[in-house]
Parts: sequence; C-alpha cells; structure tokens
Amino acid sequence: MKTLNKISYKNIKLNKKRTIGTIVGIVLAVSLLCAVATLAVSFRQTLIDATIADTGYTHLKIKNATDENIKIFKQNRDIKDVNVINDAGYAKLDTVFRKDKPYAHIYSLDKQSFKNMGLTLLKGTYPKDDTEIVVNEDVASIYKIGDKITLSIGNRYAGNEVIPSGYEYEPLEWMYDANGVRKIFEETIKTEMKKEFTIVGIMSNNDQALRPLAYKNDAGYSFVTNGIQTNQHIVCISLNDPINYKESISQILGFDLDKEYEYIGKTPFEYEVNYELLRWEIFAFSDSTITMFYAVISIIIAIIITTSVFCIRNSFVISTTEKIQMYGMLASIGATKKQIKRSVLFEGVLLGLIGIPIGVIGGISAVYVLLNIVNQLLEGYIFSSGISFSVSYLSIIISILLGIVTIYFSAISSARKAAKVSPMEQLRGNTEIKINAKKLKTPKIIKTVFKTGGVLAYKNLKRSKKKYRTTIISLTISIFTFISMSGFISETLKISAKKYAYGYNISVEASASNQNFIDNILQLEDLESYSLLSLAEDVLEVSDDHKMKEFMKSYMSETTDENGKKTNSYPFTIALLDHTSFVRYADQLNLKYEDIKKKAILWDRQMCDDSAECRGFDYQKGDKIKGTYLGKPMQIEIAHATMIPPKGLESTYTTYVILERQQFPSINTIYSQIVLQSKNTQKTVEEIKEINDSFIIVNLEETMKNEKILGFVSCVFLYGFIGVITLIGVTNIFNTITSNLELRQKEFAMMKSIGMTKKEFNRMINLETLFYCSKSLFFGILLGVLGSFTIHKAFSIKFDNAFELPVLSILLSIIFVYVLVYIIMKYSMNKINKQNIMETIRKDNI
Repeated sequence: MKTLNKISYKNIKLNKKRTIGTIVGIVLAVSLLCAVATLAVSFRQTLIDATIADTGYTHLKIKNATDENIKIFKQNRDIKDVNVINDAGYAKLDTVFRKDKPYAHIYSLDKQSFKNMGLTLLKGTYPKDDTEIVVNEDVASIYKIGDKITLSIGNRYAGNEVIPSGYEYEPLEWMYDANGVRKIFEETIKTEMKKEFTIVGIMSNNDQALRPLAYKNDAGYSFVTNGIQTNQHIVCISLNDPINYKESISQILGFDLDKEYEYIGKTPFEYEVNYELLRWEIFAFSDSTITMFYAVISIIIAIIITTSVFCIRNSFVISTTEKIQMYGMLASIGATKKQIKRSVLFEGVLLGLIGIPIGVIGGISAVYVLLNIVNQLLEGYIFSSGISFSVSYLSIIISILLGIVTIYFSAISSARKAAKVSPMEQLRGNTEIKINAKKLKTPKIIKTVFKTGGVLAYKNLKRSKKKYRTTIISLTISIFTFISMSGFISETLKISAKKYAYGYNISVEASASNQNFIDNILQLEDLESYSLLSLAEDVLEVSDDHKMKEFMKSYMSETTDENGKKTNSYPFTIALLDHTSFVRYADQLNLKYEDIKKKAILWDRQMCDDSAECRGFDYQKGDKIKGTYLGKPMQIEIAHATMIPPKGLESTYTTYVILERQQFPSINTIYSQIVLQSKNTQKTVEEIKEINDSFIIVNLEETMKNEKILGFVSCVFLYGFIGVITLIGVTNIFNTITSNLELRQKEFAMMKSIGMTKKEFNRMINLETLFYCSKSLFFGILLGVLGSFTIHKAFSIKFDNAFELPVLSILLSIIFVYVLVYIIMKYSMNKINKQNIMETIRKDNI
C-alpha cells in the first residue's frame, strides 16, 4: 500500500495543472463555508454588541424590588450579576436645550454597574461618591469637567399625582383624578433633595439601559453619581446560563414565564425581559422564525455543499480518467480493487491537507478584510462601533468537517470507478467510449441543418456520454446555484422593503387642541401626502367577552359603569381619521366609502403566544360593539374588521375602533399623530420646527438609516457570496471543459489528418458548445426555479410574500453560459491547434 501511496504522491506532483485545479476547488469550497459561518457569527456578535449598547448586559429588569429582594437575587446561583440603579429623580436645568427635555435625570450606580449597563465614559473619571457626578454629552457645551453644580432633585408631579419615572415630557400632562375623571394639570417638580456636585466626567448619550423598564424616551438628560440610596430601584439581572432563561426567570419572578399573560396585575414585581438580547444571544425567536431560519440555512448549506462536491468530484473524475491505464497496469501486477480505491482516496487526503487549511485561513481573512473595508466606508453610519469581527471555533470545526465530507463524497465515486473496471479494459483505456451502432443514429434534422459538423458533434457527445454528462452537470449546477441564490437575495430584499415600506417619511405627535399647527403643516409645499389620526379623550370599555379569544381574557380589568356596577372589560382605543385619510384607508381595504362612512373599521392585531400576528376578537362585518365611553353606554356598528393598520400604527399591536372624524363630531380628541410623505424630508422637518418645535417630530429617514445601511451591507455580502459560488462554478466548468478537450487531442488530430477542414472542425466544436449550453440551461433553469421556490417556501413560514419568477437571473444565466463556454472552448482549442498532428497521434496518454 505504501508503494501505491508513493505513486499517488508522484502523480500529484507531476500533474501540477490538475492538482492545482482540484486544490483551488477545495480552497474555494472550504473558504466559502468558513466565510459564511464567520459572517453569520460576526453579524450575531454585532447585534449582541448593539443591543448591549442600548440596554446593557441584562436579561431581566425589575423596577419595584426591595432591598431584601436584592439580597435574595445576589444569592441565586442562576444569576451572574445584579446591577442596582438607584433612581434619585429629576432636577430642572438652568439652561433648556430642548423643550421636550427640560430636566436632568439623576441616577446613582457603582462603577461595575456603569460598565455592565453598556455606558461609555468619554472624558474624565467615574464618580467616587455622592459629591461627584458625570453629565450627558448632550449638555457638555454648558457643563464642563471641574464645574460645581447645585441640583434640586425630586419627583415630577401632575397635580398630586407622581408622573412615572422615565415618562416623556409634555408642557401639560393629562391624568385621572381620584374619581377616575381625566383632568389637565400643570407639571411641577417637588424638591426632595438639594445637593452640590462636582462634574468629574462626560458620558455618552447611549443611556437607554438606565431607562425604567419599557420607556424609550425621557424628559431628562441622564446624570450619573455614586452612593445615593433611594427606594426607587431598577434591578438589572444577568443570567449565568441564558439558554435556560425561561426556567431561571420563572424562578426569580415566582410564576411560569410561558403563562405570564395569566399573571398580569398579579405579580409582585414590575419587570421586563430583555428579549432583544436573548434573541441574538441564544436565538430566542418564535417557533415559526426558528423553523424559517433553519430551513433557509439548510437550503443554503445544501447548495454550497452540492456545488462544491460537483466541482471537486469532476476534478477527481477527470484525474481518474487520465490515469485509467496506470490503474490497469497496477491491477495487472497484483494491486487489489481495495488498494486502488484507497489510492484514489489517499489523493483526496493529500489534496485536503493542503486545500482545507488554506480555505479556512482564506475564508476568515476575506471576512476580516471585507468587514474592515465596510467599517471604514460606513464609519459613523451603522452601529456605534461598526460591524464586529468574530470567529467561532465551532464554525471553523464545522467548516473543516464539511470540507472533509465534501472531499470524501467527491473522491469516493471516482475511487469506486477505478476499482471496478477490469485490468484489460483499463489497459485499453477505452472505458469512457461506448460504441453502439443503434445508439449512434443521428436525427435527420441535425444532418439537414448542421451538415457534417453537426453529425460529428452529435456522435461525439453520444459515444462519450460520461465526459459529456460531466460537463452538462457542471454547467447545470452552476446555473442552478446562481438562480437559486439570486432568488434568496430577492426574497431578502422583498422582506426588507416590506418591513420599512411605511409610505411616509415624517411623523409628528401633537396636541389635538392645536389645530392651527396641524393646518399649517398640511399646507407645506413639499408635502406629497399625509394621514391625520387623532385619539379620543377616553377609551371604549367593552365587556363582550364571548367575542374575545381566550388568550385575550387575561388583559381584562375591572371597571365601574355610571350606575356603580363593577364588570370586567377590555379597552378599545377610539381613533378618528380626517375625511381624506379615512377615504384612503377605505381604498386600501377595498371598501366603498358610502357603505362605511357612518360605521367603524375595527383594526384588531395582536401578538399571539407563538409571536405570530393574529386577531384577538371575533367581530365581523355587521356586528355591533357595545361598551361604555366616559361612563356612558356606546354602540358602534362594524363595517369591516381587519389586521391591516392605518398609517402611523404599523408597529402597534392592540385593538382600535377607526372612525371618520367628521361623522362623529361629538367625540373630543386629545392627541393627534400626523404622518407625512415629503419630497424634501430635512427641509420639511425644519419648517415644522419653525412652526412649533414643542411637539415630537421624527424624521424616519434618519431613524431608518442604520436599517437601510445594514440592508446595503447585507446585499454586498450576499452578492459577494454569489460571486464566490459563481467562481466555484466557473472553476468547475473551466477544469471540466479544458480537461475533456485535452483528453480528445488524439481524436482531433486524427480528424484533421484525414482531411477535415478548419471550417468543418470549428463548426463541429461550436455545435458541441451549443449542445452543451442548451441542455445545461434547460435543466439548470428548471432546477434554479425549483430552488428559488424552495427558498421562498422556507421564508413563507414567517413572511407572506408572493413568489416571483427570477426572470432577470434566468436571462443573465443564458447570456453568461453561452459567453463563458464559448470563451473556454476557444481558449482550449487555440492551445490544441498549436500542437503537431503526428506527435499528438503517437501519444499513448496525455
């Protein structure tokens, strides 16, 4: 066996062209596998880092925990860290930077908690005690390190009611009084502590982690000190083993997290689970998302391995064909079938030992360079720290194992073939050519249209089916891969476009009483379209529980009607659209305005237990919603029930009764949301601020910048992925076609020696090219469309999109295949035509 291995080793060294071609195939295949794995790990780490920057490294936030609770948490073996944020309250700033943020919000936490919460100290030092403070970078133009400031700290009040910490600021806050009647109060701060601080540092404004529970905005700039103890704790808990978060958090909270809807209002804690961090850290997605994810990944990996196997396999097939006489000689002097088979596999091992390490290093290096280029080009536009580069040892091991599997399957068929043929057949070297008079009959149409060149081309393909089939398979796999992966990109872009296709680029939240402000906005010159939605001053309390789905009943709360009778009810938000917006919404739902103008559209979209969207109520067209509004009975007929939201509520999950404002003038409104589509977003935003800058104005083009750039980066990676897949395919096709033509040198020389003219010879080769391409395109396009449809079905587990035939990819494939094969054939024939006819005929082997 050692002798055979030495012979295999020498053959690899002597046949450098074939060896290099096979190694290139292995390197490309393993590089692609490793690059895909590294990209996936890097993207995951980037999203984890971005989430930690927003929320801190915390899996569970608890607001109203006592000191005794905190002691118990610190002794819990499932808990890794307990970070306590003491909320000291608000202080009025001397200088108002923004009307919606007139305060400093003072927090107290130790240095380790500051770090764990993902907060960044830009300048200075962390406060050592409660005489020192770090201020937010947004106010650093006024407050400098070393300055002394005195803050009158306390809670915000509307009347006698405390405004929840973290609540956004409005000049007038509305709340309920003791009798449940909505009142308007002037907001004030009642001083509970007055302290002088020395500013010792400037922190970044990535202070989302300090927010109490679900509040995303705040009326105050975050100021951080150390050592102030309060009764207002925000306890941030990180777990030792996040993968078991359900069991751990259930034990901490004292109830089953899977049944949390049953415990709303009955739990000892106000809490929030950081599902965003868990989503990326342990893939805590819904079952449908996980199923979709694994389905798509499985299909992509299957495509990579299939393409790689055929690329490397063809190199082994050609190598085996070239050495078939050598195997015959070895068999004739006593080499067994098992030994010959092992000899071929030994070649695979040698090539793998070279190709796999280079592929792993190449894949990781390519991703590292690509991410650095992307981070340089998009610096400051995507995430605070750019896209993270991360390598997982598991992904390297998986890439190596898949590379080994790929090489094994590539080599095994050639090994079996080499071992199967008898010594005499191998020595004759004609096992690749099957001559059968009946099978070599040429169709009349080929003889009529293509003359002698066509007949020869057709017979050449028929008499050497294996070589012909190898070329067809190589082309087919490349076409299939290109169309399938283009389908994958198409599905990804469609989902991304659908996610951010709001139909507007500015959102304005305003007081409904400020009608002049609203009218002035609607007259701006760059405005293309708008939608005006106003909320009623109260909700419609509905007790019709037989129309309510079971999972919604946990959201019901106890209310009292005008007669003092207590009942369980669910609040329906009443939203009123102006006439133009209501008509557009009706058109969107394919409804006739005249049929619905004095009725309600019920918008009902809830998040079900499996994180899928569903309706929470069984109301249908013609049903009447009966409830109480401002303590009095109210009944509204439903014209239509839908899960399609009006503009401005795309990301909301609740139940709305949508009415036309002009038809229900008696319903007073307290809040309006205007969504605008502008030709010049930035200019329109500035004009709105000039009219009134006290309301919340959101430039969606700015807020979605990261998402769009992330989509662009994803496209770069995906097209790069297609590029590498295509490169593997081109390498495969080039090796296959050039090798097959080289193996036919003697055959071509004999044809020329008996008088075949250059014109006839070229026609024969061109027609062979035509046959190769046409058959490959037929099967490749068929399989490519099937592959695209399979990927579409995998995505449709989570997203509902119509399947589109990848017409552009098909057209590109047709052009690419004909041009590529023609160039490769031309290149190979130019080399063959330069050789001496007599010397070529005398050769026993190539």
